Amino acid sequence: MFETFRADLLRAQGGTWQGRAAALRTFLNAFGLQALAVYRLGRWLRGSARRPRRWPVALLLWPAYGLLCALVRKAYDVRIELSADVGPGLIIHHFGGIRLRACRLGSNCVIHHEVRLEPEAGPGAGAARGPLLGDRIWIGPHARVLGPIQVGSGATLGAGADVERDVPSNALMLGSPARVARLDYDNASLP
Repeated sequence: MFETFRADLLRAQGGTWQGRAAALRTFLNAFGLQALAVYRLGRWLRGSARRPRRWPVALLLWPAYGLLCALVRKAYDVRIELSADVGPGLIIHHFGGIRLRACRLGSNCVIHHEVRLEPEAGPGAGAARGPLLGDRIWIGPHARVLGPIQVGSGATLGAGADVERDVPSNALMLGSPARVARLDYDNASLP
């Protein structure tokens, strides 16, 4: 938990450590980072079930996690379920309407507001598989990836992209339904 959150914080600071005071300022001003901290705490607590030494601390922290999770959902409308596997270095640029559930998101990804990464809704979809996304994925506002879809590393999902099929690496996907606009797109310069 601590290593992955440290990577999140470092990425939010632009990739360079600027000291504790700057880290605290960044944490207090970056609402997405706060939501991510609550998620990381929940994943640590869930992993504590297999480690008896952590049980006393975990028993004390579960109620705090529940309150913080409710606060993040109510104040920021960010829902990162514990079933999501989020890699280190995630940036949540804008909050509101974000849903991550039963998915895997690689390292150093970017998410904007109103993004949904989850299994398809419908009857009997409780145990359904969600999307698998690689590293360095940039996801624009209002983009949706629902169901067992794979998105290759370095892909860019433009604003409003509704991804309905697998996405190759380094592809730029635009539209609803999303189509490949470019195959050799480099998203390194995107915010």
